[in-house]
Amino acid sequence: MNNIKSEEKLGTMEIKKLAFNMSAPMVISLLTLSLYDIVDSIFVAKINENALSAICLSFPIQKMLIGISLGTSIGINSLLARKLGEKNNNDARKVVGNGFVLMVFSWFFMILTNFIILKYFFTFFTGNEEIVQMGRDYFGIIGIFSIGLFMQIFTKKICESTGMSKKSMIIDLSGAAINLILDPILIFGFYKIPTLGIRGAAIATILGQIISAIIGFIILYRNKKDYFLKEYLKLDKKIIKDIYQVGLPSIIMESTSAFLVLTLNKVLISISEVAVTYFGIYWKLQYFVTTTIYGLNYGMVPIIAYNYGAQNKERIQTTIKLYMKVSIIIALISMACFWIIPKQLLILFNATDHLLSVGVVGNRMLSIAFIFICINLIISSTFQAIGKGKNSLIISLIRRIIINIPVYILLGRYMNLEIVWGIFVLSEIIAFIIAITMLKREKSTNKLI
Repeated sequence: MNNIKSEEKLGTMEIKKLAFNMSAPMVISLLTLSLYDIVDSIFVAKINENALSAICLSFPIQKMLIGISLGTSIGINSLLARKLGEKNNNDARKVVGNGFVLMVFSWFFMILTNFIILKYFFTFFTGNEEIVQMGRDYFGIIGIFSIGLFMQIFTKKICESTGMSKKSMIIDLSGAAINLILDPILIFGFYKIPTLGIRGAAIATILGQIISAIIGFIILYRNKKDYFLKEYLKLDKKIIKDIYQVGLPSIIMESTSAFLVLTLNKVLISISEVAVTYFGIYWKLQYFVTTTIYGLNYGMVPIIAYNYGAQNKERIQTTIKLYMKVSIIIALISMACFWIIPKQLLILFNATDHLLSVGVVGNRMLSIAFIFICINLIISSTFQAIGKGKNSLIISLIRRIIINIPVYILLGRYMNLEIVWGIFVLSEIIAFIIAITMLKREKSTNKLI
């Protein structure tokens, strides 16, 4: 495979221009992708409050689904970029082939999990039969047909690793547009199309993902035909290990988020049912914020990984500093929005007066964590890009598990909402302190950072 300009620019283009070219399309595409969930929730909220509660309760298992697909793809992304930086084109092809097989296996795993847990999951939180049935209807469709999500993320990550960030954006935008168009039609019915309710929201989502995946494969095949030779589909233990060395922390990070939401839902429902619905809304809103940082990271990781493979210290350091500054600006702007217009954000979801009374305070308190969340994510992705997945994993565990979960499990019954939100913010602050310390230590020992 000959060197391609889209790959070479990772090591030659001026950093600010490269960062914009790589990350801007990622931010746009991921913000658009996050609209899948937000748009579903906004339209579903118009059915009734139980429908919105069902989607909020299904969020943890959706996070698990996204975590497996996204984490595996991030591992593929980082390893592929490093192999291209090393000019090891044969291994680069193997990374793509092995990654494809791993994504298919991951989809099978999610189908199996779906059948095992779906029957009991929603009854663990509520005895409301309508919420339970709606939850099963919604995620039953999302889980079984999640092959579209797995392949959509896989194809876009390959595009990112090889410098085709604009084409990666096309993959996401196409699916989000389809979902936006189909949501109201399938949920509420149109002409001869029957009213499908919450099942319509699920069908709109999976159709958008499947069509995006098809577009992604068309783009890749036209630009990278030699990536799809059969001999590269044979699994290689070394490549699989390298993929998950970087990807596993992302899988665990998303999974720990799911576990955190599960635990919090159980604590919150003992305080107030409306608190569970609010937290589901908040998580979707803050996910819109963190998705922006993820978009930055997905542009940053291949830049750092490529130059790490090429041993270009100056470009690595410049990249880290630039992305850190941008993430802080985004965090401050987001926090300002949550403080100035907390009520307006909740009204998007047809919030009742009770929900507003809980949510306005929650939005302001929880948004304090934004600046720490954003910096933690940038540092975590930096470690992923240089192959130090364990460090990234430690940051993720501190943010989501080590502090939050024991406190919520042991003391949850004695808490009010303000204490619950305060613990959430505190865990991000502690993770921030540790992440900064780890990054400084890495700089002192690693000549390339």
